[in-house]
Amino acid sequence: MSRAGWSGACVCAVSRRFCQTLKRLTSLNHLCQAARSVVHSADVTSQMLYDWSRVDLPGICKQTIYTMDKYCERDYDMIVTRE
Repeated sequence: MSRAGWSGACVCAVSRRFCQTLKRLTSLNHLCQAARSVVHSADVTSQMLYDWSRVDLPGICKQTIYTMDKYCERDYDMIVTRE
């Protein structure tokens, strides 16, 4: 590979890595801004708490365990009764 080809490949790899990092940081920044607006809003937070209290966790656990290859009632009891 010629020197120009090598440096072009290096520049391309560095720029690709820079773009990936920039995209990841932009996504993280967007997530933090969205979370901040939710945390500072009492109405949204109380609605989320209400929604979370209505989630049927034992039912979700039971359905998940049924999809496992080696299911036994002992596994279900252990997961559901864990606090």
